[in-house]
Amino acid sequence: YTSAELEELLTNNYLSGQYAQLAKEICHSVATLDIVLQLNEHTNSRIAWRSAYLFDLAHDANPALFINYLPRLIAALPTLKNHSIKRHYTRILSTYNLCDIATGETIDCCLNWLMTEEIPIAVKANCMQILYNLCTEFPELAHELKIVLNEILPTASKGVGGKAKKILAELAKVML
Repeated sequence: YTSAELEELLTNNYLSGQYAQLAKEICHSVATLDIVLQLNEHTNSRIAWRSAYLFDLAHDANPALFINYLPRLIAALPTLKNHSIKRHYTRILSTYNLCDIATGETIDCCLNWLMTEEIPIAVKANCMQILYNLCTEFPELAHELKIVLNEILPTASKGVGGKAKKILAELAKVML
C-alpha cells in the first residue's frame, strides 16, 4: 500500500472487522507499517487516529515485529495531543517490558497523564501498567507509583479506580 492508498482507506467508513482484516494484511510489511505510523501524524485528525487504530490492530496480529517500533512510540509519547493516539500507543507499550528503553521522560509523561483529569480512562489504565512493568527494573518507582495511585483513588472513575487497586495489590506483593 502507498500512503495515498492508505489515506483513502482510512477516510472510508470502515467497520471494525474491515480494519482488523486490513491490519492482518499489513502486519508483516515493515514498509507499510512505516507509512501507517507516519499517518499517525497526519493533519487530518480522523486519518491520524484511524491510522493509530490500524497500527494497534496490526500489533495485535504480529507483536514480534513491533519491538523495533517501541523506541519511536516512547519518543512520541510526550508530544502526543490526540487522546485516541495516546490510547493506542500506551496500549501497545503496556504489553512490553520497556526497562531497557524507557526514559525519565517516559515515566514523567505516564505519571503526569495519571494525574491529569482530562486524560481518558484507557490511557490512564495503560500508563499504570507501563509504570508497574517498569517497577521490576526501577524499584524506586514503585514507591512513587503507589503514592500517585493512592492520591488519585478518591476521585477516580470506576475504571481507573479498579485498575489502580489491582496495581496497588500487585505492588504490595513486591514491595518490602
